[in-house]
Amino acid sequence: HEDCRRSWRGWFYYLDPRLFSNACAAYSEPYIAQSGGLRLGMLDSASVLEDGTGRSQVERYAAQLRSFSGQVSWIADHHPFWAFKSGVPGGGAVISRPLAGAWGSAKPDGVRLILSGHVHLFEFLAFEHGRPAQLVAGDSGTALAKSLAPDFSGAIVGGAAVESGKSRQEFGYTVLRRRGKGWTLTLRNSEAKDLVTCKLPEHGIAGCEAR
Repeated sequence: HEDCRRSWRGWFYYLDPRLFSNACAAYSEPYIAQSGGLRLGMLDSASVLEDGTGRSQVERYAAQLRSFSGQVSWIADHHPFWAFKSGVPGGGAVISRPLAGAWGSAKPDGVRLILSGHVHLFEFLAFEHGRPAQLVAGDSGTALAKSLAPDFSGAIVGGAAVESGKSRQEFGYTVLRRRGKGWTLTLRNSEAKDLVTCKLPEHGIAGCEAR
């Protein structure tokens, strides 16, 4: 919620390493954070629309995504590119149309995972056709959203099928651990009990199982 109408200083205090001008920028430039061999593309999506088409936003974010092409393995931002909305009859499946449209335009190479929040529960969606997996880790710190179907496998999100997908409405946190060249993603509740485990290989489609 770090947009210019609300808590914009939060983005610059905590999530932007560059000099602070004490002025709000609706669209700050992306940057890359690195930890060991992991390169993480940081994207400021605070001003993005959800349901509007936002042609100018599609073009702006497409340009930012192109700057990540071949440079990052993961992208982190506030809004999911593809995820299920909570409390929407029929289950709307694209959280931000401009971000989804920007991805369709840019198609940056090498991105395996999108890490987001915004929806106050856990979702993990692994897609066909080389689309990155989408993690929604919004299940800590505030009231939970309405529950979703526990399994999304076979659902269509933004024109791509979900090969493996899970949802959980329970307070918890997500742990990502390196396993060889891939990663293991584990959702744990507030008592550190494993709820969902997903394998994110270096290549191919991720898979999940619920406990």
